[in-house]
Amino acid sequence: MDFGKRLWIAMVVLCACARLLPHPWNFTPLMAIGLFSGYQAAKASTGIVVTLSALALSDLVLGFDRGSWFVYAAALVAVLFGRITRDRGAALILNDSLDLALAVGADGVHLGRDDPDVATARRAAGPDFLIGASCYDRIELGERAMAAGADYLAFGSAFASGTKPAAVHAPLTLYAEARRRFRCPIVAIGGIRPDNAGQLTAAGVDAVAVIAALFDAADPRAAAAAFASLFAA
Repeated sequence: MDFGKRLWIAMVVLCACARLLPHPWNFTPLMAIGLFSGYQAAKASTGIVVTLSALALSDLVLGFDRGSWFVYAAALVAVLFGRITRDRGAALILNDSLDLALAVGADGVHLGRDDPDVATARRAAGPDFLIGASCYDRIELGERAMAAGADYLAFGSAFASGTKPAAVHAPLTLYAEARRRFRCPIVAIGGIRPDNAGQLTAAGVDAVAVIAALFDAADPRAAAAAFASLFAA
């Protein structure tokens, strides 16, 4: 039995046990699911950037002060996957949590509307730290983020998303407009699969962010390769 299967079994047992515990210990399933998902993403990656939003680190830390054991647990998970991604020539970008990204030496952070603003993150992190910004379906948010020092912009949901079914829709024409207007990398997110991602690359998208199409795939490595082939030179 390979490491991934053993890890998955251990995480299932951990989740089952944690369900019986009081708050905040019953948040352990979030960390367990994130641990396995992040492992699969890193295992499948071959030099591509892996955004470990599946770790749900912001959800883990939310509501706990810096002295909480849970913050340390989340940090340990991030450090673990930092080693895995760097071994594969990939970058570790944490979702939402600037403080945690800086604390564990991540390569970058991705920020949404409820997170620290890009200017604050840039001042705190310096010029070499990767900062991405969610712009949803609004070009003007991209303009503000770029002016504040963002490295890349993400728009979406490109297609109907099972992960975030209430997300606003960003049409293909918006990606084309963003490509014309901005010189930074443009990322698409939301409902993206290998069979529809070509529409986005044709519109000028530089990268795609995926969850279900990778983590729910029967063969995550093959799914990652299919996405990577869309961006091969």
